[in-house]
Amino acid sequence: MSTIADPLSRCLVWLALWNATRDALLPAELYLNAVVRHAGGERDISLLQTLANNAIHALSAYCPAETRAEAREHLIAGFRAHLTQAVPASDEQLVWAQALAVVGRGSDTQVAGSRALLAGDDVPEGLSVDGDLRWLLWQQLAARGQTTVAELDAELAANTTAEFRANHFTAVAAIPEAEGKAQAWHAAVAETKLSNQLLSATISGFMMAGAELLEPYIEPYFEVIEKIWAERSLGIAGRIVQELFPAHQDLLPGTLPEQQPVLVRTDRWLAEHATAANGLRRIILEQRDQLLRSLRAQALQR
Repeated sequence: MSTIADPLSRCLVWLALWNATRDALLPAELYLNAVVRHAGGERDISLLQTLANNAIHALSAYCPAETRAEAREHLIAGFRAHLTQAVPASDEQLVWAQALAVVGRGSDTQVAGSRALLAGDDVPEGLSVDGDLRWLLWQQLAARGQTTVAELDAELAANTTAEFRANHFTAVAAIPEAEGKAQAWHAAVAETKLSNQLLSATISGFMMAGAELLEPYIEPYFEVIEKIWAERSLGIAGRIVQELFPAHQDLLPGTLPEQQPVLVRTDRWLAEHATAANGLRRIILEQRDQLLRSLRAQALQR
């Protein structure tokens, strides 16, 4: 891809690769390899941001669990190389710095580097560690259990805006502790105090966790969504139902995608709620399709 001079042609080739990955025709790790080898130096920043986002999604959703850790380290190394080679103070440099913070939520490899950036140490020439990037770094540290609520409170107190307050909610909910996850779930599902923005921020942080912390909430999710749809506004209910769906699941060894427990549970809910509100069923059907797509992509690499 990096040898294709025409921007439109290059974009179309990248799109074809991504579609093949999503459709379980191309192994996800080959897409990651393409991003590592050819995305650096991409001049179309919109395309570059899409490539980074797609690679991160492919890693978490389409790579099999048994190879995901190795694939993550490969992607982190590639993102680091792209960051090092990016023109100082360029948009590309910022894209790779942000992407490193996001992909680092699943690995301790970036913890020391993120701490250094927050302290103003070892900052790449020209990189602006502004509020947005700082909060991505804090969220990464929170997801790894490498920060405290007190540190997050201090960061917010230094610069309090509506956007940074939402980022703070995400970071607090991302801390991998059972008590914190329970509080985030209660705030999102049982209470009605959160605004749209803070609701999504809380759910985003809540979902930054491994199966051991999120599995206890799978059955409660299916038990409560019809009640939420009936009692909340469409906007709030839609956010809760869509964003709390247990979408990130691993294909169990020796099983078909259609046999994955969450997919089976989703099908059972749909069968038992054939007369549920059309809007609610539509969201569940869409989420089911996305989950099945992920599982089929994982199956391709076994």
